[in-house]
Amino acid sequence: MKILIVEDLPHVINWVRVSLKNLGLQESDIADNAQKAREILSLSEFDVVICEVSIKGISCLEILHKARLKNPNCCVIVITPLDSSDIAEKAVKEGAFDFIIRPAQMDKLDNLLKLYMAVRK
Repeated sequence: MKILIVEDLPHVINWVRVSLKNLGLQESDIADNAQKAREILSLSEFDVVICEVSIKGISCLEILHKARLKNPNCCVIVITPLDSSDIAEKAVKEGAFDFIIRPAQMDKLDNLLKLYMAVRK
């Protein structure tokens, strides 16, 4: 399974890595800025994209649409602080799998990935 993390906060990247490791998964790539995210998404197809609601220069909505251009079935999970949850909700309405409010719902990622893997089979 190809997994992309789009995140600029090292502690959140580490948290995502722990969740992936708990499930026997590992990221395929990490983008920590808008330019790298656009470049990676234009070149590669991913099964799962775990992204911050917004990093300087790119939003989860753009990431969602770019990921879905390459793979219409891509599972996009958005990580957001509480004050940006409205954008994350919009991403879900536009096709994202779900969103996680950090730090309160950090344990939810494991369950979302398990659900996606069960549905994917």
